[in-house]
Amino acid sequence: MSQIRFIRHAQASFGKANYDQLSDFGFEQSALLGQHFVKINQQFDHIYIGPLRRQRETYETVKAAYDKAGLHIPDAQVLDGLAEHRGPEVLRAVTPQLIEKYDNVKAWFEDTKKNPDQKIRNHFRVFNFFMMNWATNNLDLELPDHQDWQSFKATVQSAVEQIMSDSGRGVTVGAFTSGGTISAIMGYALEMQNDARIIEMNDSVINTSISDFKYSKDRLSVHQFNRVPHLSEETITYV
Repeated sequence: MSQIRFIRHAQASFGKANYDQLSDFGFEQSALLGQHFVKINQQFDHIYIGPLRRQRETYETVKAAYDKAGLHIPDAQVLDGLAEHRGPEVLRAVTPQLIEKYDNVKAWFEDTKKNPDQKIRNHFRVFNFFMMNWATNNLDLELPDHQDWQSFKATVQSAVEQIMSDSGRGVTVGAFTSGGTISAIMGYALEMQNDARIIEMNDSVINTSISDFKYSKDRLSVHQFNRVPHLSEETITYV
């Protein structure tokens, strides 16, 4: 039976103009992951990465640990279906509507104006409220013509099936991706129909965590989820 190890990207530069890059701490997390893989002599037959910069930088930092140790890790094949969902982009487009229509969202924005130290906390309140309702199609808003949650899940499923089809039997595949993508993969493997439960998993996926799936033919099974043997409690982050 073959195995896919889905690896979430490291901590990104949250709060900066370009979120799609690793923070300094994210590079440290990636280096710790690479050192762990070298220590256990983790072998990969194939490597896939999503098209995002933070995914690529996580892989490249891990690869640097292999190179330093004189070990081989395959070059990465970019697979667009391993990208993150478009939720943040949709949220930016509909924020004015959210503030106008939902009293709780308006209250969070007003609280941020009065208490700037609550900016990050209120941001995630808005984000989580939006994501839950976006994923379950419960927003009474004029949404932009972007990828929706159902389309995202279908794209992720196609990417996983492509990996399974292309990689063959008895191999170990590494795939560097994002938290929402891993949540969708969990939903696919477990045949979950409850989108609210699937999107809730997004909050729990740790940066540089490892989630292992076994597969044979067209069957994908969860083996281990969200492991971080390379991190201490102080180095665990979720953004």
